[in-house]
Amino acid sequence: MPTASPTLRARLNVLSTQGPPNLQYFHRALPQCIFICAGQNNGGRTIVVTVNDEIQNFRAVVRPASAPVAGPAAFPVDDRSQGIRQEFNLVQNNANAPNTNANNIRQGVITAWQQTPANFANHANEQCMPLKVPGFTVKPRCLRCQGLFRYNIAHSIQLQNEEAGFRGRKGQPLNTLCFRNFGCAETIGHFYCVAAANH
Repeated sequence: MPTASPTLRARLNVLSTQGPPNLQYFHRALPQCIFICAGQNNGGRTIVVTVNDEIQNFRAVVRPASAPVAGPAAFPVDDRSQGIRQEFNLVQNNANAPNTNANNIRQGVITAWQQTPANFANHANEQCMPLKVPGFTVKPRCLRCQGLFRYNIAHSIQLQNEEAGFRGRKGQPLNTLCFRNFGCAETIGHFYCVAAANH
């Protein structure tokens, strides 16, 4: 199996893990989500990211340090996430109302968000596949990730359908539909992809 070059390894080493609050489960937790990126812009490298989230009181959020990649590649995930979350907040009441099409309403926010290139991270040449663990079944990306990280999902009708179904969920609070910060595996995948593309 090929290993990362010293330069790339040095870049990836700035990605740190936030320790679990309950060390009793440190070696027991399984990944909850896997994000696979098979890209062109990242030099053709396949990048696999796994994260845990509150499995048996265990939380390990892999997150970039304050400056994961020098220069413009240091994408301000926190700020952009807050922006798209606010836009989803504006439409959420309508999306949860009876007799409305939540999928179309939320897709409208995502489409409008991606019409401004500065709003999102463009990985349109990278095919991605998020998976659930256990079972390795297709996992839809949250609303934030669908809007903030533009990946190519045209290769998977199942993923497209899963994400449309996720956008169509009604009656759930926005914080269960639209994550923030660095909690999603796709967020970490973005930084790995950028680091690989630069070296």
